[in-house]
Amino acid sequence: MGEIGDLVVRARGGDRAAWDALVKRFGGLVLWTAQSKGVRPADCDDVAQVTWLKLAQNLDRIETPDAVGGWLHTTSEREALRHLARAARQVPTEDEVFDRIADDTDVAESAIRSIGDPHLRTAFRKLSERCQLLLQLLMYDAPYEEISARAEMPVGSIGPTRQRCLDKLRRLLAEAGIKIASDGS
Repeated sequence: MGEIGDLVVRARGGDRAAWDALVKRFGGLVLWTAQSKGVRPADCDDVAQVTWLKLAQNLDRIETPDAVGGWLHTTSEREALRHLARAARQVPTEDEVFDRIADDTDVAESAIRSIGDPHLRTAFRKLSERCQLLLQLLMYDAPYEEISARAEMPVGSIGPTRQRCLDKLRRLLAEAGIKIASDGS
């Protein structure tokens, strides 16, 4: 049995230093695997945490301790795919979208942060359902292929449609007496 296998055996016995050595040795692999599957950087830690929890729960079942790196890679990959599948099924609530719009300088510029929620909510609700769905999906960094399928529009139309929706939102806010810059200025 090699060095890695020895660490696994010691971690099974409750050796905290051995566990820490495994985390140090394979932590980068677990995070890289999640990122390589398309998990957003902000969510990679969640995938890693679940992966390490599963290792802790299955440490006694690993038949080839020296192969724990492969086990971690496969488990991280599966958890990343599960995470992406869950995220694809979730459509953000209105409150989550408003919070993201208010924080996203690319979408609504810094001026929108100063707008009270009632104005933004009223303007957002006046948008077409298609615009509302598109902006919701974009706020959560859904892949363009998913946005295309869910919003029933070609991938090449997403950017121009996004711009038209944001322009409409700006016009609605302007009608309420709130001026928003149209190109980040």
